[in-house]
Amino acid sequence: MVKVLLTGGSGFIAAHIIDYLLEHGFDTVVTVRSEEKGQKILDAHPNTPKEKLSYVIVKDVAEEGAFDDAVKSNPPFDYVLHTASPFHYNVTDPVKDFLDPAIKGTTGILKAIKEHAPTVKRVVVTSSFAAIVNPKEHQKVYSEKVWNPVTWEEAMDPAQTYRASKTFAEKAAWDFIEKEKPNFDIATINPPLVLGPVVPYLNSLDAVNTSNSRISNLVRGNNKDKLPPTGTFIWVDVHDVALAHVKAIEVAEAGGQRFFLVAGLYSNKQVVDVIREAYPQLEDRLPPKDSADDTPADVYGYDNTKSREVLGIQYRSLKESVTDTVKVSPTANLLRKSRLFAVPQALQPPREPPTSKVVRESDTATLPYPTRASIVTPASSLARGDWGLKRALPAKSTSGRSSRPVVRVKALDTFEHITDFESAADHTVTLEKFQELHMPLSLPSKVNYATSIVPRHQSPFESHVDNTNTSAGVDETGAKQFRHSGPWLAGQTEAEFNTYLNKVRKNKPELLQKLRERFIEKRTAERRKQAQDNGEDLEALAPLQVTEEEFQTYLKSLRVDPFSLGPVVFELLDLPSPPSVPTDRIGQKYYQSPGTKLSSAEYAVSGPPKTHPSAGLSYARSHALIYNHPQYGPQAYQRPVEARILRPKGRFKGKTAKAIAGVGGIAVEDLNAMTFVEQGSPAGLAYFDASVPGGAKYWVTPIRASVDSEGRIGLASYRASATAKAPYNIEDYKKPNSIPEIARGERFVPRLDRQRPRQNAASPQAGEPQQATTEDIAKNLMKTLSSV
Repeated sequence: MVKVLLTGGSGFIAAHIIDYLLEHGFDTVVTVRSEEKGQKILDAHPNTPKEKLSYVIVKDVAEEGAFDDAVKSNPPFDYVLHTASPFHYNVTDPVKDFLDPAIKGTTGILKAIKEHAPTVKRVVVTSSFAAIVNPKEHQKVYSEKVWNPVTWEEAMDPAQTYRASKTFAEKAAWDFIEKEKPNFDIATINPPLVLGPVVPYLNSLDAVNTSNSRISNLVRGNNKDKLPPTGTFIWVDVHDVALAHVKAIEVAEAGGQRFFLVAGLYSNKQVVDVIREAYPQLEDRLPPKDSADDTPADVYGYDNTKSREVLGIQYRSLKESVTDTVKVSPTANLLRKSRLFAVPQALQPPREPPTSKVVRESDTATLPYPTRASIVTPASSLARGDWGLKRALPAKSTSGRSSRPVVRVKALDTFEHITDFESAADHTVTLEKFQELHMPLSLPSKVNYATSIVPRHQSPFESHVDNTNTSAGVDETGAKQFRHSGPWLAGQTEAEFNTYLNKVRKNKPELLQKLRERFIEKRTAERRKQAQDNGEDLEALAPLQVTEEEFQTYLKSLRVDPFSLGPVVFELLDLPSPPSVPTDRIGQKYYQSPGTKLSSAEYAVSGPPKTHPSAGLSYARSHALIYNHPQYGPQAYQRPVEARILRPKGRFKGKTAKAIAGVGGIAVEDLNAMTFVEQGSPAGLAYFDASVPGGAKYWVTPIRASVDSEGRIGLASYRASATAKAPYNIEDYKKPNSIPEIARGERFVPRLDRQRPRQNAASPQAGEPQQATTEDIAKNLMKTLSSV
């Protein structure tokens, strides 16, 4: 049986080559960098015996002699497909970190085959269109005859280093064959941009190649505001590339040939149109429909005759390839298309505060608030736990094992083809309990704990605060918004800020144009004001013309005056306002931000909300809900809710803290609790009391709820008054303060610590009862208890 060595077996193209090799009956050995990657490949082919598929480990293909052991085999190899390439995370020296490893990685395996694998007949090397294209002066028609004319000096330019490495590596392979005259020949495969699905076991976004990342960004909504430029206008499907590698060892005429694999011309506009037609449910994530097609009128051509005639490749269409790439599972289609479900993107968990202390966390612990959508299991599938998922629903999420069969969707499959989920009973119960409170959500506001005064209610659904940067009413006077298109700079790390800064720099021409328009509006307003003061006819004013010199002068004036530049930057980039400057002592020269446009002042301190300020918990706008008691009529107070005491007041982490209670699944501070000892406080509130039956509880009246910037629910409540509890005949638990009846003996037990009255030294008179001593009382009590 013919045996093949495939290098780089866990790569994007190589994963598809494995399927074609096994389909064509080849015994296949793949090289991988770790045991974990090799085992994943074997697990993905459970019905394939180890004689047909196995792996060897080559940690670094650029090392000297890296393939010496890998090419040795019994039975020996007949063919080698070389798709592996060296990689480096930090490229500081183009020669040392990129060019030399690329060349040595290709020539290294050819030397190893010549010295240790004399039975190999042909080596197929994966090259690239980068070894053909001339970006400085495009050919009218590209084919296998064309080479990239890059020089070694030009390769020092970071923009040219990758293309140069591919060019020099392929030329080194051909030079090796010409000079060394080995017992094998070679063939090279030169694909351009490669599209197609990632195999299921490469279930990481790291496995999405650079070509597919543009489709990934489109379907994930990363480019919904603007269509990115296409760059390279020719493409090929990954299945065709994989098949070409296998055909190159099957077809005798392929030896000593380059094969330029091209399926046709394309543009990002065409890709978006295919996705929009095949998956209309992704419409809200795609760029605008009216985006322009950036294909040049004189775009270069291609000649793929050799690949079609020699290898017999019949290329797939762009529609077929893109549809296959974006293909989702039945579960994902059900969740996206069904009218019953709406699964928005998950909220980002809050960033942990920077600390030098050891932080212990658990990936399985329940989060303090929900970050992902939850869905109820269909009634028809509750008992069996079957819903067309990649795996069955967990037993605790079915009606046979759980009183609340609810699952939380963690990820819908696109490239990874995985739908991940877990039980969501915790947050679903919290939602149900909160809705039973019949409370509206308020905008967050600072609570003054010193006076226990709760801020008045302000609904997030009021028209002047329920806006984003695209809302129609955001330009009205006094209008506020809860979300901006730009990030909150005060909450970014240095790396995040640098990433955003690079993004802004790419849009510099557009920003300068917006700034010019703003400058013209400002000058026009000043001119109209001056004309009005002089009594001139405003209608007769000609349009204002601003010269380039005037605009540059305006830019210079902004650069030297941070107070003036700050508001301009925040307006152009639509940035949320940062916290106010705490004191003028930090310096007079800083970038002044304009007045906050956020719907709540708290958002300027802690950042804009990650979701709508209501978080979908309640859609009521006011407290205008009056409970009509069947016996006593309309009530002025809301029905009290029983709260469980989670932590009594006292010292916590070295500080005096108020008691914490659980109300409707939400942790709430007891606003009425004082830091000193209270008289008549509910049992278990001042200190932990294990003697309270069922745990310490007391009745409260919720008065205000809001969602903070991190998505955490904040609930304020007061202890329920006697008037609020009276109509429902409820009261707080009170501990008994007397000794049980059985311990009283004759229904009376004198206190042992009570001071006895002084008696005269004279003997008691006849007929008077004799006073018992303390010792007699104690003996009598112990005798009574022992007789029970």
